[in-house]
Amino acid sequence: MAISVVVALSITAWALFAAPAWNRPPAANQANAANSRSAANTAAIRERFSVTIRQPVGPPRVATGLTDLHGNAVTVGCSTCHATREPDFGNRVVADLNEFHGSMNFAHGNISCLSCHNSDDYDALKLADGSRVEFTDVMTLCAQCHGPQMRDYERNVHG
Repeated sequence: MAISVVVALSITAWALFAAPAWNRPPAANQANAANSRSAANTAAIRERFSVTIRQPVGPPRVATGLTDLHGNAVTVGCSTCHATREPDFGNRVVADLNEFHGSMNFAHGNISCLSCHNSDDYDALKLADGSRVEFTDVMTLCAQCHGPQMRDYERNVHG
């Protein structure tokens, strides 16, 4: 009698958990179909409303239009030019910029460029408290003002 109970329980467990989908109860098949539809919907939404976050590998480089002896483009770091001029805390929009940055597209309200860019070290950014942050850690900088978006990004909802 005990052996037949063990065999019956084993067969039931196999039928519920290890059996192919065609042999599962209808509720399990419906749940699997709903999960597949949900995954397909999520993928379609992400494809239609994709967000690209460009996380730099280091400080930006500006092309000079020159090439070196090997034919490689010559680029310079931000500090190459910015170390030779006084910071302009009045720059807020693209129209304020007269060199190199004129083709940029950004919209950050009425804050100065130097609210995020480090006027003491143009090869880095700065947090609201003035501490230095590397370009590679730009998400920490953005999270200061864009907290809800950062929370969603960390939960794989935004980005």
